[in-house]
Formats: sequence, structure tokens, C-alpha cells
Amino acid sequence: MARQDNSFFVAFLTSLIVSIGTTLVMYFVVLPRLAPYSRMKSNTVSQQTVPKLEGLQLSQAKLLLKGMNLQLGLAGQKNGPKPAGTILSHMPEQGSPIKRGGEVKVVISLGPKAPKKRPETPPAPQKVKVPSVRNMHIRKAKQKVKDAGLIVGRIIYGYDEDISPNWVLRQSPRAGRMVEKGSKVKITINKE
Repeated sequence: MARQDNSFFVAFLTSLIVSIGTTLVMYFVVLPRLAPYSRMKSNTVSQQTVPKLEGLQLSQAKLLLKGMNLQLGLAGQKNGPKPAGTILSHMPEQGSPIKRGGEVKVVISLGPKAPKKRPETPPAPQKVKVPSVRNMHIRKAKQKVKDAGLIVGRIIYGYDEDISPNWVLRQSPRAGRMVEKGSKVKITINKE
């Protein structure tokens, strides 16, 4: 009977040695060879999908990406239909895969572009009718030209024996013509 107890002990010891040996072989030989597969599996877990950021304010996008362990970068700014600070586009695009900790670059709106101001067109010159000052004394003729919104221009002297001195002989432009307000009227008066 003592032999049977001994064989039980030997069987137990043998199975213990085989079990420890198998564990050591698994740990040092088999598992290191399986490690690349476990790394690949962990890489796929570290991939994210880029969320939709268009239309969000910059602060909202930062919080969303931070919660997903992603970074936000600025790609540029431009005028757009959205209010200032709103995200217009981003790269990578929505739904694209990105590594955890990766960067999403955004383009931010500066707001709508201010319409160009058209240069103000000066008002059309006001036209006035040249009054008739022929056969009128020079003082009265000057006043009539001023009252019409015109300026007495050059005064020339001429002579006509049938007309009194200091009376208007001719004018230029002639009476009834439409000219710009502030234009000059040249007057020819009779010499003494």
C-alpha cells in the first residue's frame, strides 16, 4: 500500500511540473509571438471617428474634441455666411478615422463680408436758364445774373451810338440757354 501512496505522490508531482513547465513555455515563448496581434487590436481601439464640427462655435468644438481625446488646430479664417467664430469646415472630414490624440484642423468664419460701399455719385449739376440782360443798365444786369445763380464773368466794352453808356450790348451765353448753376456770363457794355 505504501507503493500506491508513492505513485500517487509521483503522479501529482509530475502533473505539477508539467503544469509549471507549460505555463513557463506559454509565458516566454507563445505570448511574445502573439503580442503583435494584441497590439493591432489595441490600435484599432485607439482609432476615433471625426465628429461633425461644421456650424459649432469654436469653444463648443474644443470641448467636444477634448472629450474624445482629440486636438483642435486652426487651419484658417475667412468670411462666410455664418456668425464670427463658427466653424465652416474641418480636416479630416466628418466620419474619417483619426488616431486618439490626433489633430482636427478647422476653418473659422470671420462673419459675413461687409458689402462694398459704392462711391457716392455727386449730384447732377443743377441747370439754370440764362436770363436776358440786353438793353439793361450794368448794375441791374449784374444783379439779374446773380439772382439766376450765375456769376458775372468778363466785362468787355463796345460802342453803339444808339445806346446809352453802361448799358448791355451783348451777352454770352445768350439768353434762354440752360447752363450749370454757377457758370459765368460774359457781358459787353457800351462805352461812355
